[in-house]
Amino acid sequence: RFKSNNINIKISFPEKIDKGVFKKSYISYLVETFPYKFQVRKRFSDFEWLQNILNNQFFNCVIPPMPHKNYGDRFTEELILKRTRMLKKFLDGILIHPTMKHSEAFYEFLSVNSEEDFEEIKKKYNNLSNSNENKGINDIRNLDGNIKISVSKEKEIYFMNIKDNSEI
Repeated sequence: RFKSNNINIKISFPEKIDKGVFKKSYISYLVETFPYKFQVRKRFSDFEWLQNILNNQFFNCVIPPMPHKNYGDRFTEELILKRTRMLKKFLDGILIHPTMKHSEAFYEFLSVNSEEDFEEIKKKYNNLSNSNENKGINDIRNLDGNIKISVSKEKEIYFMNIKDNSEI
């Protein structure tokens, strides 16, 4: 886990990966974490995985938004640059959360360089998610069926930062 609160993430060098005739091409992004000097390559589905894991682990928190998956002309330079900026905002949104930024899944997402090792980590978390009951909105209902949510000043500030970060 991270020992520093002064973490900075950079996403750069999007690269199209052609997997051959029978597999789909995708864009790989270089994700660098400072001051730790982690350098990993991640594809969009890895970011989606992280968002899903955080949704399961922090079901009562607002998870930063992700760009929509685009099945059309997804390899245009304009779309790739826009997606790169939005993925950066997604990770920055996690970094401003007081507990989410210390998630083991987030740390492993940023630090595990080998694609094979990261696939094993994804399997581990997916097995945990499937073995535990997912906590949803029904789990926080009162006996009368109503949902009562209170927001602390700290969470209100976090929500405002997420809103500010999600604007392009």
